[in-house]
Amino acid sequence: MLDLKLELLQKIETKMVTVMNKEQLECLDRVLVSALDDYEIEKKCTEIILYDNNNDEALNFFQQLLILNGKSESTAKQYVDATRKLLNTIGKPYKDITVFDLRKYFANMLLTVKDTTYNNYITYVNQFFKWLSDDGYINGNPMTKIVHIKEEKRIKNSFTDAERDSLRDSAQSMRDKALLEFLYSTGLRVGEVPAINISDINNDELIIYGQKSKKERLVYLSDSCKHYLELYLKERTDDNPALFVTHRSYNGEVKRLQADGIRRMMNGLGKKCNIDKVHPHRFRRTLGTNMVARGADIVTVKEILGHTNISTTQIYIDSSKINIKNKHKITA
Repeated sequence: MLDLKLELLQKIETKMVTVMNKEQLECLDRVLVSALDDYEIEKKCTEIILYDNNNDEALNFFQQLLILNGKSESTAKQYVDATRKLLNTIGKPYKDITVFDLRKYFANMLLTVKDTTYNNYITYVNQFFKWLSDDGYINGNPMTKIVHIKEEKRIKNSFTDAERDSLRDSAQSMRDKALLEFLYSTGLRVGEVPAINISDINNDELIIYGQKSKKERLVYLSDSCKHYLELYLKERTDDNPALFVTHRSYNGEVKRLQADGIRRMMNGLGKKCNIDKVHPHRFRRTLGTNMVARGADIVTVKEILGHTNISTTQIYIDSSKINIKNKHKITA
């Protein structure tokens, strides 16, 4: 046990040697020796064990693998939650689940959810069983017999210029006005907004670390966006580095505005302006649609929006064609 304590002390001091001088290291050593005296230390077992038929163990490991393979924590949670729901409903260990169990489960699901949700669940659960099969925990992937259904193609509407003006003009605070312009100008995902600091903005440019792609991309601020941001920042009296902060203070300090707060604000604005489906992603879709309508090529739109797959960007081209057609009908 003593050897383990010495090994731990050496590892800590090795990591601190670049930021501490000799006297500070000696002080740290004395403090750690005293603090560790009352504890017993055991070396952590790093061997990966997946217990047979233990659903919770398998799901926890599955979630870790998804994150290691580049999925965001929120996306990994979607995969795991969908799979856990299936396992709990069927009520069997993963090794005992059959194609019949899966067909029955998804047949019942199809009666209660939208086609898109149904197909998403198939994708999530298939990934789980594929991993189990590939790593030898089960013999073959039973999900190969469960296929996606054809979804009805729906063009999701973007905001009109009049709707965006109405939302901005109805916003009571300068923060909310600036936020609406910011979301449209940059096309950011709502989950990417809270991490942005004031210092991240360089004139009319902003480098974003993609929430899904895990890559940096450059987005731009329009003149209107810069105008409202300047007005908002001028009235700020706090020293929080975040670009957008809460209206309400907590223990005398404002906090970073989080994604849920942005969604709530927009939902309220939508009701106030009598505009349906006001949410952050619709501003992102509006930017993509308008870029295509004004002649931007699909690769440029893909880079601005941070799509990993160009087929996702294709949606905005289809939407833009519909909007152009509708505008032609109005003006013809």
